Amino acid sequence: MRLIIYSVAATIPFDYEIFEPKWLDARHQEIGQQFASNPAKADQLLVNRWYRWDTTYFVTISVLGYSEFDKSASFMPLFPFVIRIFYQLTNINPLVLALLISNVFCLIALVLFYEVAMLELKSQSRARDVIIYLMAFPSAFFLFVGYSESIFLFLGLLMWLLLRRGQIYWASVVVTLAVLVRLQGLALVLPLAWQSLVHLAQIDGLNPLEEVKAGFRTIIQNLQQKRINYRKLFQFLIIVLLPIITVALYNLGMKAGSLSTVLEAYSYRNTSLTFPWVGLLKFGEKLFTIDYLLEDVIDLLVFSVYVSLLIFGFQKIKPGLSFLSVGVLAMVFSRDFPEGLLYGFMRFALTTFPIFLVMATVKIPRLLKSSILVISLVTQLILVWLFVHWIWVA
Repeated sequence: MRLIIYSVAATIPFDYEIFEPKWLDARHQEIGQQFASNPAKADQLLVNRWYRWDTTYFVTISVLGYSEFDKSASFMPLFPFVIRIFYQLTNINPLVLALLISNVFCLIALVLFYEVAMLELKSQSRARDVIIYLMAFPSAFFLFVGYSESIFLFLGLLMWLLLRRGQIYWASVVVTLAVLVRLQGLALVLPLAWQSLVHLAQIDGLNPLEEVKAGFRTIIQNLQQKRINYRKLFQFLIIVLLPIITVALYNLGMKAGSLSTVLEAYSYRNTSLTFPWVGLLKFGEKLFTIDYLLEDVIDLLVFSVYVSLLIFGFQKIKPGLSFLSVGVLAMVFSRDFPEGLLYGFMRFALTTFPIFLVMATVKIPRLLKSSILVISLVTQLILVWLFVHWIWVA
């Protein structure tokens, strides 16, 4: 239903190519001709128009595999691999499959998110607000349009539920899958590490500040007294290092296959990696030197709300959730890009689910809350239109 609304919003006329703007290479245009040019009206409305931006990479990789010449190596493999499996099993249009997979995982993620919200906030009204805030978020349409956000959000929420139930090994496996969906999954290592420490040290059940104090006290006491439990240390290292080792092995595999590593491919897309504090300093410099576009204003506004909620949330939610939000910021500022202020931040924020949990704890007057939701939804529809017409992508 949501995809239909987006499709209708995107039908406002605009004189632009349907699926092959000049910057798409031959591989992407070939796949577009094959799977995104069906003349049937239903396909034009619900399928063809979503062969855009990163979706062209996911679908092309799922059919033709990676290439050294189209920057595809910067995309992690799990989402296109899932598309490929269903394509080979069903022979259904892979673009349709990408849309279906995104929507199905989004629905599952919403169910998990409600469960997480009930677990953390213990209020049905707040849990409902969490879902409403997520769906009204300006970039929420990425959960429905053939991108990897929905499966990544699903894995992040599943990880947290497993951690809260003490199933730390399964949580590590889920985080490993998440990093194979998006490199942003490395930020999940922080809550994984912290919650594993909480579980192994048996310090769960405290309020956020007490839990932080108890956690660091445990670490310091063990180091000072040289009273290290090597069995638990080994367990901890296996849990935390599994996702990191997986990313390293994946990059080695890409290199062995004469393809770019993920990090090298980023440089081909005018993005390089740097230390988070270097990126933060460059962000401070850009605040006063760039010419602001609409997306920069929206990104800056979302960033300001994000940081405010992060600070406010330290005393409201479990420390592991706050550490996830901090980790996402570190990932954002680890990217050095020449244009824009916070390129892609709205997509990073969309899957940082702790922010929406904190948002639901903030008391907002009903009229103001309704106004914010309406403005956010209108912004979302505008961004959908810009996205479909090849003008903007986060």
